[in-house]
Amino acid sequence: SGRGIVIMADEEGYRHGVEIAGQEDFMTVSLEKSDGVLSMVEAAMAGAGRGAEEVYIKMSSSDLSIWKKAGRMFVSPGKDSLVIMCAVPEERKGAASAKEWLGAVLAACGGKVVSQDECAATGVCEAGGGVF
Repeated sequence: SGRGIVIMADEEGYRHGVEIAGQEDFMTVSLEKSDGVLSMVEAAMAGAGRGAEEVYIKMSSSDLSIWKKAGRMFVSPGKDSLVIMCAVPEERKGAASAKEWLGAVLAACGGKVVSQDECAATGVCEAGGGVF
């Protein structure tokens, strides 16, 4: 069912969020369950946010609390397009905003912006041209 697929995407995102939270920089991950569908990538990013936040809460009571939260980018290839979504925590915007990070990737694949601000951005690269 459609709901089951969204739950799978959310769970995949949660696992990646936990993994990324232990990093100190920016991470890019290819999603397996989202099939280039924007709503699925959104579900995965929401799950990643939840997973990472749980790690950050645990870290806040340890010496690791000085770590900055990691920026994350999810790419999801589908049959006709590549969906790209990134999230950059407030404290990382000085290094690269979500808008800048996504812009660099979209320039490489000739994609277009779906939405963007300093902390979250989404874009799509259409199939063709041998880019993906």
